[in-house]
Amino acid sequence: MSHPGEAGHAVFLSTGIGGVIPVNHRRLPVGGTGACCGVHNSEARQFPGLGRVDFPVTCDTCDRCRSTTPRLVSTPSTPLRSGSHTRVRHSRRGGPVSIPSDAQLREILVDMVTARTQSGRLWNMQRQGQVGTVAPIDGHEATIVAATHALDTDHDWVVPQYREPLALRRYGPEILERFMLYSLGHPAGGHIPDPIRVLPNQISLGTQIPHAVGIAWGMVLRSEPGVALVFFGDGSSSEGDFYEAGNLAGVLNAPVVMVCVNNQWAISTPVHLQTAAESFADKAAGFGIPGVKVDGNDAAAVYDAVDEARKRALAGGGPTLIEATIYRLGAHTTADDPTRYVPPEDLEAARRDDPVLRLGTHLRELGMWDDGAQQETEAVALELLDRAVEAARSTPLAADALLDHCFAADTQRLAQQRSHLLASRPTEPQ
Repeated sequence: MSHPGEAGHAVFLSTGIGGVIPVNHRRLPVGGTGACCGVHNSEARQFPGLGRVDFPVTCDTCDRCRSTTPRLVSTPSTPLRSGSHTRVRHSRRGGPVSIPSDAQLREILVDMVTARTQSGRLWNMQRQGQVGTVAPIDGHEATIVAATHALDTDHDWVVPQYREPLALRRYGPEILERFMLYSLGHPAGGHIPDPIRVLPNQISLGTQIPHAVGIAWGMVLRSEPGVALVFFGDGSSSEGDFYEAGNLAGVLNAPVVMVCVNNQWAISTPVHLQTAAESFADKAAGFGIPGVKVDGNDAAAVYDAVDEARKRALAGGGPTLIEATIYRLGAHTTADDPTRYVPPEDLEAARRDDPVLRLGTHLRELGMWDDGAQQETEAVALELLDRAVEAARSTPLAADALLDHCFAADTQRLAQQRSHLLASRPTEPQ
């Protein structure tokens, strides 16, 4: 059922798949680009089952040919709390608001130490030829773990890059189990089972950022609670995916939290050769969204910033770009030699602000951490890793597994390739 709306009103956007997206009804400027006439009216078609969204869309219909063209309409950006798009955010600890609590900080430290310990073991395993390329997490723990702890694991999505999996323990043991499969080259390592709201790790720079915006937009269309949080590095900010995703997120007012982990190096490229902007958070201005710069070595500050961005998104305030500034304490990956380009004095200074030692010192002063807790956490971390590695090694791998998941069903050509592959296998001795 359709009816013509008043000219210039935003009504519904056709999905092109037998439905429409109802949107807020507001006055829009009239105009069109039709070949047969320049006067357009808005026409609405409403179908059940789709939730209300908060971005304006007009559906232009030509009076002469009746062709319909849906289009988004620009709106003012979300007001910011200050005159600047970028705010430098410090931890609110010690003030009237205590986020997170000291008990939460201890849980965060446990996950940070676990990630650091397991990363070190994987580095050694790679050097022994037991696993593939490894991206060490050293120096990134506070940002990744604290951000994850500020989320609701039942409703919020995490979209990682390639350095995060060991720090996503809060989302369940399946993350480590699948990451070990991935590290051994098993195809099953590229899939995180439901209902865990974490995507597989991504090594193609920046490509996961549009995915996060799509997930966030999809939750809005389905009227589902939650946000999508995406991690990416300073190097990924030079990819077109970052700008396209940030712009789309701003236009759609999508509930997405974009966390740029600025570790000062895009492999061997320093920040000053990566961008002329004063900060990566400043890039939020181009998207019409808030940009926040936070000390990524301060777990409490990161938690606080993500918590605020999440609450803002859930309240309909839209996306936030968070720049977490840290310093990479190790190599980019096991294929990298940072001694060729990292100034040793800079690395030494960064090690004095190691996020694991920093939070550990704070909790030791409170009597909530000691050498015994450190040693116990490290031992448990290695036990969990060894168990996951053994489980991955014992996971069956079919000879034709590399052809799975290419299509919903094998095409004729793929079926022939599968048949030839299986037929060419040497027969096992009886």
